[in-house]
Amino acid sequence: MGSVEEDAKQLLEYLQRFSKSNHIFFDHKLNEEHHLTHFLFISQEMANNFARYSDVLLLDVTHQISRYNLNMALLVGIDKEAKTIILYYGLFQKQQSESMDWFLMGISTFLKKLNITKPKTILTDDDKTLRTNLRKHFPNSQHLLCSWHVYQNLLKKIKQKGARKILADIVYNDNLLEVEKNISLLYAEEYLSNEDRKYLESKFEKIEAWCPAHHKRIFTLGINTTSRIESINSKFKTFLPPNCRLMELHQFVAGFEGIALLDNSSFQKKSNDVAPPKLAEVKKALSHYAYSFIESNYFEALLNYQVTTLRTDKKWKIKSLINQEETIVQREGVHFTCECTATITNGLPCTHVLAAWNSCEKVHLSVLQISPRWHKDIDRSLTRRMWELAFQNMRIEQEFSTIIKNPTNVVSRGRKRYKRFKTKTEIQYEYISSRSIVARQSVVKKVRK
Repeated sequence: MGSVEEDAKQLLEYLQRFSKSNHIFFDHKLNEEHHLTHFLFISQEMANNFARYSDVLLLDVTHQISRYNLNMALLVGIDKEAKTIILYYGLFQKQQSESMDWFLMGISTFLKKLNITKPKTILTDDDKTLRTNLRKHFPNSQHLLCSWHVYQNLLKKIKQKGARKILADIVYNDNLLEVEKNISLLYAEEYLSNEDRKYLESKFEKIEAWCPAHHKRIFTLGINTTSRIESINSKFKTFLPPNCRLMELHQFVAGFEGIALLDNSSFQKKSNDVAPPKLAEVKKALSHYAYSFIESNYFEALLNYQVTTLRTDKKWKIKSLINQEETIVQREGVHFTCECTATITNGLPCTHVLAAWNSCEKVHLSVLQISPRWHKDIDRSLTRRMWELAFQNMRIEQEFSTIIKNPTNVVSRGRKRYKRFKTKTEIQYEYISSRSIVARQSVVKKVRK
């Protein structure tokens, strides 16, 4: 039975040796007695995924992990196939404001170091300490609360059976008019005490953070709960021994790097082997999930919607044959906009947009309208960009001597070329890709004559 000091020392020594031959990022914090109190880790594969899929993140803290009852913070994202991937993890002894501040500051520093765009949306549970520190380190990100956690907290406080259905219709409803109607019905119930009403008022003050009806213009990928990350935490608690050491815990979590975990939500869709003629080009450009999503909506548009052209190739009225609801779709350039705002939420065209597009003969469905996170080639382009920015100084120093020694003007290496520009007292060169300029750096260095 080793102590936490011995376990921490073994883990840190292992990572220091490992970091010499691998690109990893880890940090730790010791107290006055030199005991490990904080730790965070991200591998190269996790960093690659972070660069590709940092737009929507889920953050949650699991308690009593390992024999030392540590807290583990997990940060996960959604990949181009709509599967869950681990992007970052950290350990700390107490879930205090200082601990969350240190953990989130580490994430913010990492993003800044690698020039990765900060997330558009972060989804967490309703923890006051966590929300305060998120506003501090990610002020421009949209902070949303898990609908499931909010619902469970409401049920603990409002225990009357008649309130359960009304609360569910408020928390999980994406129709704003119905939500407001249900709130009025709830306040009209006689069994609510004054204390219950005050509690509900405090929750409804933050309704824009947890009610899907208020998220229609927020990029959320259609996610309103942290169930994905809760599923991962459940697996960790199931397969990790309750008395595991820090080294065992790290190797278990790090073993999930680069692994896309399946999810049983409606994200998982199947597509036909042969694409409809109008979708053939789209299928070549998008991931399997994104194309399956579009194909499913496309067939639904053909069967269940009636299209009336209000302005040729510019404006349409889309009417549902099921519930008779009408929606207006407009086009400007290559972009379609729809009143339902579903395209804004997940970055993929909705059924109304596909119905309008299908009625056009000369207008193509441009992949420019579809968020780049769903494109097939996101792996190559963003990963190359990120590591060029992260390790540019090291690469420039290594390649500079090669260019000086080579008598030719261009040094070719596979798909990459380094072009030299020579003057009397300086040499400038820039990195050029045969497909596109991914990163461009100019280095001015004096050279002896």
